[in-house]
Amino acid sequence: MRVAVRFSRGDAVREMTHAEAIRTWEEALAHTGLPIETGEGHLHRRRFALAAPLPAGYTSDAEWLELHLSEPRPPSEVVAALNQRLPEAVRALEARALFEGEPSLQSQVRFAEYRILTRAGTPVAGLEEAIDAFFARERYPWEENFDGRRKHFDLRDLVDDLWVEKSEAGNALGMRLDAAATGTGRPDSVLTGLGLGDAAHKHRTRLLFSYVPEALRLWRRTGRFQPERQER
Repeated sequence: MRVAVRFSRGDAVREMTHAEAIRTWEEALAHTGLPIETGEGHLHRRRFALAAPLPAGYTSDAEWLELHLSEPRPPSEVVAALNQRLPEAVRALEARALFEGEPSLQSQVRFAEYRILTRAGTPVAGLEEAIDAFFARERYPWEENFDGRRKHFDLRDLVDDLWVEKSEAGNALGMRLDAAATGTGRPDSVLTGLGLGDAAHKHRTRLLFSYVPEALRLWRRTGRFQPERQER
């Protein structure tokens, strides 16, 4: 039985790296009492995978994990067992069984959306001007350091959409970035490219899959997500 679990990560663990997140899940899964399958080889690690890394410095209520069980368990039991062992800042929110033959969550991640709350005093006009200037460029040559190597790419190609959100908490920048294995957009790189610098709060709002899990369809159907924005 393969299970998809949606979970959140709060402020207390927002600086957690991907490697630290893996270790947190390994430790929690070792004590849940769930019949988790183990992989082959001498390590016999429990079989699970995070759908996509969450950048350090970000919170989220839209993370997904795929878990392999040797025996069926009700989704509610899976959620309860996980929350008994996970840190308080990491909460399992829902779970559902994946159908036989359904692609892995990792292979189906296409986009990631973020909400970046700007510092107090950042005007909407300034955000909109930065967005317009970004999309006015056909190319945005960029380079970053990945594992000690300099990588050159077009930042413009990794940005699907940008928009401004207004709320009582302040103005926010919305982003939809590529999150596929062939190219992943880093929200902090986009912030720098827009010339916006630091932010008051950074949050991932959802992952979008090319094969949409039923849990996501139901979540959208109940009005959790805003209507799809027109792609630029």
